[in-house]
Amino acid sequence: MQASATIGPIVRLMVLAIALTLAAGCSAKRVNLKDPNQISREKITLLKKRVTTKKDVEAIFGPPLDIIPIDEGETYFYKDFNLGLLWIAFNAKGVVVDFKSDY
Repeated sequence: MQASATIGPIVRLMVLAIALTLAAGCSAKRVNLKDPNQISREKITLLKKRVTTKKDVEAIFGPPLDIIPIDEGETYFYKDFNLGLLWIAFNAKGVVVDFKSDY
């Protein structure tokens, strides 16, 4: 009977350790991995509507993850290693008309 009496506390301790590990993982928003094309507030401030071009954007953020055609232009979609998101809409001339980010 002693073996079964010690299994209970050990199992409870293991369940608690797993629960705490999962809770800690869920509470972290950013992983802070190093990414040469990481999205940041500083880089986003470089974007100027009706001024910044596709070439400028690619120099700042690198190539987009996806290019989405829209009416009279296209949208670049970026996602960095830290799960930061950025959408940049261009007009037909390749100039920024709008952008949205979660930073």
